[in-house]
Amino acid sequence: AVSKTQAVRTTPLKKKISTWQNQLINPNQRLAALHKSPHLADLTITFPGHERSIQAHRLILAMSSPVFEAMLFGPLAEGPELRLNEDPPEAFEWVLEYIYKGQTQLQSVVQAVQIYQLASIYQLEHLISVCSE
Repeated sequence: AVSKTQAVRTTPLKKKISTWQNQLINPNQRLAALHKSPHLADLTITFPGHERSIQAHRLILAMSSPVFEAMLFGPLAEGPELRLNEDPPEAFEWVLEYIYKGQTQLQSVVQAVQIYQLASIYQLEHLISVCSE
């Protein structure tokens, strides 16, 4: 007997479905498209004391940092919300931009110091190097 899943995989679609995955050429473009998108997001990052919250993707963060991996998938993982009590939201957003898009354009020395501190906390070794330049 053929399961529904097997039938779907082996039956060609009569009408081609337009998807965001096929509209973007490579994995870097797909990853960048997920940045600041609620699509497939499974994590809400909050900053107590600030009204801002950010939607993100647990796997993307865990792929980028052993600290995020432990926080999101380790024994102390707490669920779909990550509360960052001491991280400056603007600097953290820049770190996410780096993780999702590879951006390395720092705007000021103050920003570089804040991001260096976050990169050190989350063990983002390449970003530490970028901030040190």
